[in-house]
Amino acid sequence: MSATATSPDVKPADAAEKLSGQTRLALAGLVIVAFSIGLDYVGVGILLVPIERSFELSDSTAQWVMNIYALTFAMLIVPGGRLCDMFGRKKMLIIGIVLFMAAAILNATAVELWWLLGSRVLQGMGAALMWPACMGIFAVSVPARRLGVFIGLLLTGCGLGNIVGPLVGGAFSGIAPWGWRLFFVFNAVTALIGLLIALFTVPRTPDESKIKAKIDYLGFAALSIGVFGILYAFDIVITLSWSSPAVITSLVVSVVAFTVFPFIERRVTDPLVNPAFWHNRLFVVSVAMNGLVVVAPFIMFVYVPVYTQVVYGYSFALSGLALLPLMIFMAGLSPLAGIIYDRLGPRLVMLAAYTSALSGSVLVALSAAGWGYWASIAPGLVLIGIAYGVAVGPAGTMALAAVDPKDASLAGGLGFAFHLALGAIAISIGTLILSTTLMHVVETDLDKVQVTVSESELRDLTGAAAGTVRRDDALAEIPASDRPVVQGAILSGTDQGFRSMFWVSGGFALVGLFLVLLLPRGKIETDGVAACP
Repeated sequence: MSATATSPDVKPADAAEKLSGQTRLALAGLVIVAFSIGLDYVGVGILLVPIERSFELSDSTAQWVMNIYALTFAMLIVPGGRLCDMFGRKKMLIIGIVLFMAAAILNATAVELWWLLGSRVLQGMGAALMWPACMGIFAVSVPARRLGVFIGLLLTGCGLGNIVGPLVGGAFSGIAPWGWRLFFVFNAVTALIGLLIALFTVPRTPDESKIKAKIDYLGFAALSIGVFGILYAFDIVITLSWSSPAVITSLVVSVVAFTVFPFIERRVTDPLVNPAFWHNRLFVVSVAMNGLVVVAPFIMFVYVPVYTQVVYGYSFALSGLALLPLMIFMAGLSPLAGIIYDRLGPRLVMLAAYTSALSGSVLVALSAAGWGYWASIAPGLVLIGIAYGVAVGPAGTMALAAVDPKDASLAGGLGFAFHLALGAIAISIGTLILSTTLMHVVETDLDKVQVTVSESELRDLTGAAAGTVRRDDALAEIPASDRPVVQGAILSGTDQGFRSMFWVSGGFALVGLFLVLLLPRGKIETDGVAACP
């Protein structure tokens, strides 16, 4: 299949405004698939403590149970999208779900760390096929003028998974020390439901023998290495430093891979990413706006639970519930945003989203711990949840509207890859801000009262506030008489570091507001699902 060939999947539903019962059931099945992805992506975070105890791991090692899945997902989602467009979205969807389910069962039965990490990689591979396949099938199954609301429904499924994941994970973990394994069984069951619906309702694809495209192995390798390198560097710099050979090597390899990638794409017959994509202003802006809005929500996902535990003394379960205002608006507003997008176009929707993101970030940054959760944290959670819920669906719809339907899965994969990558980088930046601020505040406050701690003790205290070291372990070597002073310094440093993160997220939101000016004023007119000059 050449770059201009016909898609092997179903034709765009641009003629029939009313969807058939089979199509509606198929799309509902894909929403369940999206729910499974969202369930796993957020829910595993709450399982890290029981997993750590089951395998007798350190905090930093246990973190890799979540990180390795996210890295694999982000690294492979663009090649996954290309494979969906080349070999049929239904076929790749089924393969992806089977991989995802098998990995979930392997997770549940893991008896060694290597087993668990290996199955998490396999699960990330499955998700990297599932998401772009879902996006591509939606793009060619609904009328172009209603695409926004249907993409919103797909994201609502993922958002509901984000909400349910921590609740289910917490409930299963509380049953017994091995209860975390039941979470993965539950995840496999939800994916199985989506699989069964997809098998019988998503239209078949033509025989693969008709596809003549060649897989761009060099482009695949260069892009994957580039994405992995930068995400890995930002992940390990939290425990190492910018001068660490591992961090420097990872960044250099990433830069080289990204530099080589466009040269490879211009010289192969069937490039992984069509170079014309990057000359398409609407596509580039839509991908950027899909990513810029995630900075504040990703920071909140990681650090609102940590902050409420350290500063307000919330329990583990209550600190997870503190995220509900964010998650409810993230999940609930996507269909409404899609309706507004379909009727009025992208500019008004994105203006509202990024104004909300900027307002929420500034509000959290200017608040004080003494105001309490409901005054200093909850309003920001609501505004940032609104921003995410309003922006991500229309941004994904714009990306699909900017390209030919045959490239829909690739377009969806590119948008979500930037979304995941920038989110992961935001978490790393937030961690560096928190650690640096906390270390400075603790050192300064302890110097004032002439309390001395060693460098290793200072690192442990910083880790306790960041959630990477148990607080009891961090305070174990501190004399009892000095602990109240040390704990006060930790509270002050955590508060200052947490607030400082949101000046950074506000800066990203401000960039998004400027990009709004590049969007069309009215609706995006498309022929079929779309092509935008």
